[in-house]
Amino acid sequence: AGKTTLLRVLRGAVGVASGAIRVNGLATSLSRFRQTVGFVPQDDESLDALLTPRQLLMVASLLRFPVLTRPGAHARHADAIIAEMMLQHVAGVPIGSATDPPSQRTLSGGERRRVNVALELVTRPAIVLLDEPTSGLDTFAASQAIGCLKAASSARGTTVVASIHQPSSDLFNTFDTLVVLAAGGTVAYWGSVSGALGYFGVDTPDALLDVVAQDPQTVTTRWATRANSSSSDDGGDERGGGAAVAGLSAISTRPNLVWQAGVQMGRVALRWANGTTTLALLCIMFACSGAFLGLAFMEPKYVLPPPASMVDDCPVGAAQMTDGQNWNQPCSSNWPTSETQGLYALYSVMVLGILGTAYAVSSFGQHMPVYWREAASGSSQLAYFVANNAIDTGLAAAFAFFFLAAYAAVADPWGAFGTYFALTFMMLWTNFGLGYLTSFVLARSNAAVTSVLCAMVMGVFSGMAFQRTPTYSFFYSEAIWRAEASLVIHNAHPSDLYWISVYASNNYGYHIDAGVTANALKWMALYGGGLRLLAFLCMIFRHRSKQR
Repeated sequence: AGKTTLLRVLRGAVGVASGAIRVNGLATSLSRFRQTVGFVPQDDESLDALLTPRQLLMVASLLRFPVLTRPGAHARHADAIIAEMMLQHVAGVPIGSATDPPSQRTLSGGERRRVNVALELVTRPAIVLLDEPTSGLDTFAASQAIGCLKAASSARGTTVVASIHQPSSDLFNTFDTLVVLAAGGTVAYWGSVSGALGYFGVDTPDALLDVVAQDPQTVTTRWATRANSSSSDDGGDERGGGAAVAGLSAISTRPNLVWQAGVQMGRVALRWANGTTTLALLCIMFACSGAFLGLAFMEPKYVLPPPASMVDDCPVGAAQMTDGQNWNQPCSSNWPTSETQGLYALYSVMVLGILGTAYAVSSFGQHMPVYWREAASGSSQLAYFVANNAIDTGLAAAFAFFFLAAYAAVADPWGAFGTYFALTFMMLWTNFGLGYLTSFVLARSNAAVTSVLCAMVMGVFSGMAFQRTPTYSFFYSEAIWRAEASLVIHNAHPSDLYWISVYASNNYGYHIDAGVTANALKWMALYGGGLRLLAFLCMIFRHRSKQR
């Protein structure tokens, strides 16, 4: 019947095709009042599942209600709302998701719904709009949610507008004023709840809805005739006719960008603080990947002179291995073979690409409903994006360290740890950008698979998969830059640059010079920055309707 659409119009998220909108008697646009009109969506996906109710309300208070400046004011404000919504017993419990298995759920459906309402009461709005607040709840949970809302409304003087589908008699009688919408969004009744049943000649709310559903044309025509005529007492018409709504204003109270970015970083940090097990598993996954690569693709390197046990047991072989050569000559048997170096470069590109993009997709994609709600409430989109990037940059450094610590312990590579770290960190940072972009362009169900596929393709076309494999540097330059730099780092000695350059040019089509590592880091930084710019543009321009 258009209940949700009506609420979105009242919120200012959807424009009107015709007619005029007046607020306190003045014609205006409802979008100007978004910060003083709260909106509670029908589902609970927009709740940050990893935070507790107290943490969530604290973050919302810091973002949306900065006028509280005294120490501890935001905490006291959050606790007061928690008490109003009767959530004290779960205030420190992670909210969880409705999609979690029943055995793993932390808050019930009714408790999550009350947290959803509490989130909009943080700013002390003049009006709160609720889209089917009792949907999916049992009778007790629905009654409890509406009872808390009614008490908060009375205490705060807040006007509550809620759409209800097939309410019970108890819920029906909780409301003061009723608007009945027939098919097509036309009004079939607008007046007091006490007069509604008598107006339709029925005894229960279900019977009222049956009358409206069976003959919508008749009931809407009857009401239109009544509304255009003089007022009568039957319906108890209480439409208000221009009554003022106290506290409704278009004054912005949002804090500055730096403050919002700091609060958003705190939100992400709280997620990880509450999810330390997931963070530990991610670090272990990167460490295991580094160890496996070290075991599989790095041959032992013998530093001359060879071990005494080898000379004693196999003097001829030891003599043939060294043959009077220096340890840093590439033709010596103590040098890791070029094929092994190439395989490491290939698989490190693929492994870091797969792990990095897969993580980055979930970094934003898992919390998109949270972002949409924050954007719709007027929070800075740039602050949200920058904050998540800042935390993820720190995680990229941590993941690179665990990856290389395990790899170096197993493979004992020639190159300096710091050089390996810079290259690995930049590879992850760049792939995070690719994961962000994928998560904003594609649906969550497809984004992870697509990002992993992109990482695999980049690895194959890095030139290291097979000799003379075509290298599409324009499209897959990130992988090529890292593979080129890997060859130089593995050899570690500038005196061998000529041999490395000739070999790589003949076999892989690379162009290696003395500054290849610094050049790789520079171009990967630019590449990752470009991916983030595209991701940010997609974030703010895709799904615009959900951000209003």
